Amino acid sequence: MGFKSKVDTIIINGKIVNVITKEIYDSQIAIKDDYIYSIDEDLTNLKDENTKIVDAESNFISPGFIDQHIHLHHTQLNLVEFSKIALMRGTTAIAGDFYGEGVVGGKNAIRNILDIGNKLPIKVFYLLPIPGYIQNGKYGHNGNLNINELNEILEWDECVGTCDTFATEIIDGNKDLIELCRKAQKLGKKISGHGSQLSNDQINDWIRIIKETDDHECKDEDEFLYKLRRGIGVSMRLASGSEDLHNLIQLLKINKNIDTRKVTLNADVISASDLRDKGYLDRALKIVIKAGIPTIEAYQMATINTAENLKISSYYGSIAPGKVADLLFIDNLEEVNINKVMVDGKFVLTNRELTNNYDYINFPKSFYNTVNINNNFNLEKLKIFNNGKTAKVRIIVVDGDSYITQEETNTLSVVDGVIQNSVSDDIMYISAIDRVRGTKKIANGFIKGFNLKNGAIAMTKNSHAQSLLVAGTNHEDMYLAVKTLEKIGGGNIVVAGGKVLKSLPLEYFGLESADTIENVVKLRKELFDAITSLGCSLDSPFETLSFVALPVTIGNLKICEEGIVDVWKDKLVDVVIT
Repeated sequence: MGFKSKVDTIIINGKIVNVITKEIYDSQIAIKDDYIYSIDEDLTNLKDENTKIVDAESNFISPGFIDQHIHLHHTQLNLVEFSKIALMRGTTAIAGDFYGEGVVGGKNAIRNILDIGNKLPIKVFYLLPIPGYIQNGKYGHNGNLNINELNEILEWDECVGTCDTFATEIIDGNKDLIELCRKAQKLGKKISGHGSQLSNDQINDWIRIIKETDDHECKDEDEFLYKLRRGIGVSMRLASGSEDLHNLIQLLKINKNIDTRKVTLNADVISASDLRDKGYLDRALKIVIKAGIPTIEAYQMATINTAENLKISSYYGSIAPGKVADLLFIDNLEEVNINKVMVDGKFVLTNRELTNNYDYINFPKSFYNTVNINNNFNLEKLKIFNNGKTAKVRIIVVDGDSYITQEETNTLSVVDGVIQNSVSDDIMYISAIDRVRGTKKIANGFIKGFNLKNGAIAMTKNSHAQSLLVAGTNHEDMYLAVKTLEKIGGGNIVVAGGKVLKSLPLEYFGLESADTIENVVKLRKELFDAITSLGCSLDSPFETLSFVALPVTIGNLKICEEGIVDVWKDKLVDVVIT
């Protein structure tokens, strides 16, 4: 890009949203190759007969949005299909870890997904999947991913740091993880944190050891402010089943003197349905703006703040010469009405329609057939046996509003040596089954909060070892759900009365669909209708079930293939209390 070189494109009649200075003003933008070449009131001296003139028609021009933290497999979309809806909603870059895919398919799966990402217009900034490493602990182990692999992946070009670097592991002195973080920092890469349910002392210990990090697990204003005051960046989450943004934004609404430059936005675990029907970062921005936060500060949270957080601001997150030309054309900033999206100086969305479907991208055969249930599995394996007439048991309790579970106890009847659930008390059976390695590992327990009156639900995605989770009112429907998911290669399913009411196949790793977002959303709606017809009262039943199998970092009582886990005591506990 030499001095006074003729440019490819000049954008005229646009209003630049300058997230560096917090200004909005008229100016022209010149683009050469993939980058912004110059910005000025009149750039006609840079054009020749081949230069394309783009009339912005008085639209505001914003940097593309960047999601600070997302887990792709929770959308149930493959990366190609996800990229389409993300671009339509103005997100031109994401920071993700593909930990679910890595747990199932290992390092090669991650490499394959990044190779697919390199063929797409959306930017994929990779963060090391620390959850994939931690799941190799005592609550489930399949060897994916190990610390040596993480050290190797850290040096990949796409890798910008670590993801979900659990504060408790740092505080407890996990040597391998701390050394990995030190290496990342020496390489100029970021440490993305995970500080759920920490005491003030723990928060201080955490930041003192790690030096620089952020957190997306804040639940209220006090926690938000406490972490922010100690230099911990806070990413406000708007996820399916955990819309913490609504609570957190109240702090900034009340205390307008707080500097928001260390505040970002993320979708974390968002469903395909919410992406299509509710929105993505565009929706998060509207919520922030409607809460009374200055519009330009809201846009900073989705652009330059995130770029600085991810240490990629040399090329992304703002509109300035030398930056990559990822631009949004918006006719109403407050409503975030996005008309056009430009990536690398070329339009990928015009008149709110994509210019390419990217149908030419193929997926490796290794993505398929990853549900491996042990041959010895049968219906009896789902039962909890007891010699008494009654049994006092621990029960996992969910509320649908948070990923945090609670523990209750109840006395249940025993019939023919099998502890019975109690539909009248909203107590179901639940099992976690190894479906990655095909071992005999299975754990059984009880769960409350779904209000299911009949039937069973099951899924091959969760937030830890990617076990097959099944919960239901009777073992027969639970067994049918498991065997059907094995047959179709994974997914979500609702069963009742010995019949499959509805299923959503997830062919890739048992986590992502090979289908379009429209069909995924359609099937999700049919699944939701089916489970609602059985009495379930939760807004996001499958997302809620998924986090019941996260036995670390988010309390309190969870399940995994090894058994029932008391998260904060960090130990397995018996289902039956003697």
